[in-house]
Amino acid sequence: LWTTFPRPGLDTNSLGYAVAFSPDSKQLASATRSGDGGVRIGSVQGPEPLRELRGDRCVQFSLDGKWLATADQQSVRLYDLANEGQVRVFTANERKPRVHCLVFSPDGQSLAVGRAAAKDVAELEIWDVSTGTLRQSWREHRAQITCLAFSPDGKLLASGSVDKAVILWDMEAGKERTRAIANPSQSVWSLAFAPKGQILAIATGPGDFRLHKPGEVALWNIDTEKVQTRFQGHSRAVTSVIFSTDGQT
Repeated sequence: LWTTFPRPGLDTNSLGYAVAFSPDSKQLASATRSGDGGVRIGSVQGPEPLRELRGDRCVQFSLDGKWLATADQQSVRLYDLANEGQVRVFTANERKPRVHCLVFSPDGQSLAVGRAAAKDVAELEIWDVSTGTLRQSWREHRAQITCLAFSPDGKLLASGSVDKAVILWDMEAGKERTRAIANPSQSVWSLAFAPKGQILAIATGPGDFRLHKPGEVALWNIDTEKVQTRFQGHSRAVTSVIFSTDGQT
C-alpha cells in the first residue's frame, strides 16, 4: 500500500505514528506529524486525492465508520466523515498533558483517551461522543498511558502504561476491576482482546527503546486473572500486538 498511500508528491519523511483502516476497508488514515496536515485520509484504491486534516500521534475510526478521532496536542479532534469532515473538538477546561492514545467503544458511544503523565499521575478519560462531554476520568496510572483496548462486548476497558501496570476498568460500575502486572520489570506498550473477550494480550518491553533487552507478549486470562502463556523471541520491546479475526493467532 505504501506505493499508493501516500501518493507521489507528498512528504514521506515524517515519522509515522499510527495507521487505521476504516471498518469497510476502503479508506486508510495515518498520523504522520503534528499540526495542520498531520493526519491523512484517503481511499485505498480510488484515484481521488488524499485529505489532510489537523491532528497527530493517533487515529481511530468508529466501528460504524462515521467518525475519525485523532489527537491534537492536549485535545481530541473528532471528524464527521459523513458530513464533509465537519470537526468537533474535545478540550478539557484546564491544561492537561498531551493525548497519547485513544479508542472508541464497540457501540461508538464512548471515546477513551489516555494522556501522558504530569507529576507522576497519568489520566484516563471517557468522553461521550454524542454530546462531547467528559463523562468520567481516572488517575490511577503513575506514568504515561501508552495503549487502550475495549473488550468486544464493551464491558471492560484495559489501559497499559509505562508504570508497568495494566488496569482493567469495569465500564458499567465506573471503577477499577483488577490490576495486572504481566512483567514487573517492563513497561506495557500494546494491548489487544481476543475476539471472544476472555484473553487479553499484553505486549511489554523496556521503557527505553534503545535498550537491547528482550520484550515479550503475555496472554492474560480475564477469569483467572493470571498469565496463562508467554511468547518470547524479540530482542527488544514488543510495541504492537493484535489478534487474527478467528482468535487462533
